[in-house]
Amino acid sequence: ALSSNDDRIAVAMYHSTRQYIPYSTTIYDLETWEAVIDIPNDDYVFWLAFSPDSSQLALVDGTGMASIWSTESGIRLQNFKLGPPSATAFSRDDGALRLVVNNEDEPESAKLLTLQVSQ
Repeated sequence: ALSSNDDRIAVAMYHSTRQYIPYSTTIYDLETWEAVIDIPNDDYVFWLAFSPDSSQLALVDGTGMASIWSTESGIRLQNFKLGPPSATAFSRDDGALRLVVNNEDEPESAKLLTLQVSQ
């Protein structure tokens, strides 16, 4: 995911050499390519999205856990257990996190969820 001001990029990775935390998401500074924040994950991350002001990063992993992280401190701000979504983005209008979630009982249908993130 690319930050809204195009100065940082978030990359979800699997590290086969790490014994305890093989999954992580790293935010890099695009000018220096230095890691700014490293976020440990419990599972593969399928969706990443920066908030409109780039102060938060949303991660959605393979278990359907959505989490919101501060891009300055690396602190987890919130968690949501949703089920696996098929798309994730922050709204530029109101800063809400929007997720398209598939219904396992009705595979051809989906729901749009809107989550307001606490500050």
